[in-house]
Amino acid sequence: MKRLKSTLIAAFSVFTLSGTLLSSCTTDPCNSLNCQNGASCSDGHCVCPAGYEGAECDLLTVDKFTGKYKGALRCDQFPIDFKEVEIVVAEKPNVITLKMGAGNTSVLDMTGVAETPETHIQTYVEELEATIHAYIRVDGDVISIYLESISLNTTNRQVCRFNGLRVK
Repeated sequence: MKRLKSTLIAAFSVFTLSGTLLSSCTTDPCNSLNCQNGASCSDGHCVCPAGYEGAECDLLTVDKFTGKYKGALRCDQFPIDFKEVEIVVAEKPNVITLKMGAGNTSVLDMTGVAETPETHIQTYVEELEATIHAYIRVDGDVISIYLESISLNTTNRQVCRFNGLRVK
């Protein structure tokens, strides 16, 4: 009886000790991730370098923006009504060029860094003596561009909005 009691206590101690040790082990959440393109893992999430996004940093940010879009422009005083916008890759992984035009004429090209959820591009147009800011948001195939131009001579401010759908 004494021997049975000692065996039961020993077995119980082994199960308790091993259960405590096994339950206190934690797995590294980064082990299950395959962070790409030079990304690092922190607390189970990939920290993407500039120009990449996605759960494992496997998507180029520029791919979200590139394409041709057709839509409508609304402005305070802008004389040209462009209905098409094109965004092309200027330099991988994250530089894009926004091309706005009326028919076959390019009215304005602006180049900047693609960032999500919104890309901000600023340029100076010498002929207009104005600084132009473009704020670009893309959600699936829908694009929304907010344009603001500020004349350096008169400090007049012009605001335009372009909304469109991706066609290519």
